[in-house]
Amino acid sequence: MKRNFQGQAFALLVTAGLIFGNTACTKSERVETETTVENTGTAVKNESEEAYTNFKNWIDEKERDTAYVYDSERDWNEVIANREDAYNERVAAVDKNAKYYDDARRAEIEEMKTRYSTNWQTRRAAYASYGKSDSLRPVYLTVPDNASDLNALTPANIRAAYENFVAKVQENKESYTNADWQVVDAMWTDLDARKNAIQEQLSAKDKLEIGKAKTKYQAMKAASKTGNTAERVGSNIKDGAQTGAEKTSDAAKEGGSKVGNAAKKVGSETKDLYKKAEDKVDGTKDRK
Repeated sequence: MKRNFQGQAFALLVTAGLIFGNTACTKSERVETETTVENTGTAVKNESEEAYTNFKNWIDEKERDTAYVYDSERDWNEVIANREDAYNERVAAVDKNAKYYDDARRAEIEEMKTRYSTNWQTRRAAYASYGKSDSLRPVYLTVPDNASDLNALTPANIRAAYENFVAKVQENKESYTNADWQVVDAMWTDLDARKNAIQEQLSAKDKLEIGKAKTKYQAMKAASKTGNTAERVGSNIKDGAQTGAEKTSDAAKEGGSKVGNAAKKVGSETKDLYKKAEDKVDGTKDRK
């Protein structure tokens, strides 16, 4: 009987231990799960904030960069590809986290996308024009494809190169964008530099004909959009200077008028005081 009691007691203790152990494990697992969920929520929030901040800062930076001038040393097709890859990467990050943003932020992100897309269309067209320079150089400058310099132009053929260049500009100038003109003018500068390097070896006739070609080119450039823009700027400056001069003249006239009126007023007041003084003296004499 005693053995049975001890066996039952032992069984109860084992059962109690198992229950306590299971309870402890369940509580521990719950705490661990809650911690994991909390950490996951924090990580998601941080990731979504980082994606938004990176996207916004990148858009702001690209919009501030407005001076995209042609550079013959750059691979503009690669520039286009790199820019579009960078944009798509940042868009994918904010789109992935879109469900964690409120309505205001989602609307802001969509507005930034639209704004950037409009800006990029213009810039991409300019970059594409810059990218055409490699194919235009052999045609305009009459040098071999992929030539890294203009050493192929010699005293014997550089005059013909000038005449060919001017003919190509004459043929295509109506379709040039401002970006195209930047490319064309950069090639023209290279052509001039090559001519200057061999100037002493040119005949008087070649120098004369090259001079005529340069005059034609400058006239076409002046009549282009770039030339018209420069003319408008000059006109605005002239108008501004004229307006400023007119304002200065008007101010001087107004100032002179005010001074004259002030002088008249002072003179009138002085005269009145003098008259009063005389009247006072005369009154004193009469009393005597």
